[in-house]
Amino acid sequence: MTVQAVQRPATALGGIAETACAPLVARALAADVAPDLGFRDRAAETIYRSMQPELEPHRAAKPAMLAMIATTWVIDQIVGSFTSRHPHAQIVDLGAGLSTRFQRIDNGMLTWIDVDLPEIVSLRETLFPFCDRRHLIGADIGRPGWIDRLELRRAPTLVVAEGLFAYAPAETMTTVLSDLAAVTGPQTELLYDYTSPLIAKRLSPRPTSADTPMRRGIRRQRELTREGWQLMRIHAVYEAMGLPYSAIGPVLRRLTRLCPHGVAHLVCTAAPVVEREAEAATAPVPPAPPAREAVETRAAPRPAAATRPPAAPPPPARQQLPK
Repeated sequence: MTVQAVQRPATALGGIAETACAPLVARALAADVAPDLGFRDRAAETIYRSMQPELEPHRAAKPAMLAMIATTWVIDQIVGSFTSRHPHAQIVDLGAGLSTRFQRIDNGMLTWIDVDLPEIVSLRETLFPFCDRRHLIGADIGRPGWIDRLELRRAPTLVVAEGLFAYAPAETMTTVLSDLAAVTGPQTELLYDYTSPLIAKRLSPRPTSADTPMRRGIRRQRELTREGWQLMRIHAVYEAMGLPYSAIGPVLRRLTRLCPHGVAHLVCTAAPVVEREAEAATAPVPPAPPAREAVETRAAPRPAAATRPPAAPPPPARQQLPK
């Protein structure tokens, strides 16, 4: 059952990043921006109508909005496929921002965890009605210990990081994937969008201050994964954007040997730290090698020097007989 957003009067968006507001506006206007895609986000439309004066300045250029809508649509298809195989799955949305994916995807059985900074979580609490299967976690993924606040259960898990790693430093991505691998374990899947440096520059938000983030581009396929994770597939975003992007994308892919705008689909291959520690604790201890007998180290006595036999006495002198 789909849960609709609550219509409410406009509230100040102070402190809410452009990267959270612009995608919401794009989804709310998807019917006009990308009519051929057939994407509709009614929860975003409701929020946009209630907060239009404050959200209107966050309307991006049409190509950027089209890219945001296509990215969301591609990820929705993958999440929908995952939840159809695992109806009681656990979905973790990192850097959720003002995402309304739960309202679009929920099947009435999922456990959903939205994670973002405390100020964004506080705003989300006023935008959506309560649901006991959806949990809002205010945490900074750049700080140690954030993963412990999620209290993940052992279940098929899909982690979505739409728009997160595109702006976060590469070191943050490495740390987050390491933290996830430590608690989730094998078969946990991860989705995140990326772009080449050229497209990243075109899709970066309009600089409104010195703190406006810039998208980070990916140059090589090996940059898409980290230790403990395996790249399953790259889902091309440009294929959902229509002409001319669907025609230009394959050309750029051949030139750079990397899909210029895609969704990386990873699977965890590392065992959780808890399991590794348990295995180490229960592993049989090999028997100690038998003690070697002490070896006498004193030097053996040196043999006595050989004695020479006494010299034989000289023969007696012969007497001279008279002539």
